[in-house]
Amino acid sequence: MPDLFDEVDTRWFLGSRMAVVAPAASTGGAYGVMVQEATKGFSPPLHRHEREDDAYLVLEGEVTFRLNGEDRVVGPGGFVFLPRGIPHTFRVESETARWIEIVSPGGFEQWHLDCSEPAGDSGLPPAAPADIDQILNTIGPYATHIEGPPM
Repeated sequence: MPDLFDEVDTRWFLGSRMAVVAPAASTGGAYGVMVQEATKGFSPPLHRHEREDDAYLVLEGEVTFRLNGEDRVVGPGGFVFLPRGIPHTFRVESETARWIEIVSPGGFEQWHLDCSEPAGDSGLPPAAPADIDQILNTIGPYATHIEGPPM
């Protein structure tokens, strides 16, 4: 199976490596799809989407998802649906993890581009705390609200 990162431009996104593999413009706005990988400890702040549902398919590693205060550990092949309006976050538990994120309707994947920069190589940055100022300065137009700290 070819590596999903081989076919797309990768970006550094909040301490992870990320690529948009299907922007909303290519799906009639129905959804956006990203592939992402990160090291142990990577965790975005607890947040809530007003407009889109979020879903994750874990490809490699182990990730704990928190939805509505409950934790669920997911490994390769595991799928998690995170409905709009409900606060959620996640944390990479294994040394590294890789997943596909799907947002529906599409559009939120653009924030991942707005809040990232071109990746310089194929490695992974070390896990680091999310840059809350960067998040707050770019997330406003996407109707997503920061509800609390990372896990």
